[in-house]
Amino acid sequence: MEKIRTGKLNPRALELPIEIHPIERAQKVTLKRLNHLLGFLSEKYPEAIQLYVVNLQSCYQSLTKSDHANSSEIDLASLITDLTYLAQYPDAATAYMNYYLELLDPKTQDN
Repeated sequence: MEKIRTGKLNPRALELPIEIHPIERAQKVTLKRLNHLLGFLSEKYPEAIQLYVVNLQSCYQSLTKSDHANSSEIDLASLITDLTYLAQYPDAATAYMNYYLELLDPKTQDN
């Protein structure tokens, strides 16, 4: 087996602050993953997808304390327009975004 090194390692990579744009990251990464999961389940278990989405939505709602997605200036409809399966369940997308934004907001977490 031959090993090939590409690029360079930055020895101070963990010391530098990184700015995270939560809405952009949600659209590019996390919402796409959830959409892919819903698509997979829709194809494999079409009879159970509705119950799965309802249970997933209730789990996310039980883990959140406030409605971040509607209280902030997030246009959730535009975030999920390209996501075929998630666009069918906008309430689940809202519940997920509330959970995601609460995880990123240190003011709402208990100490």
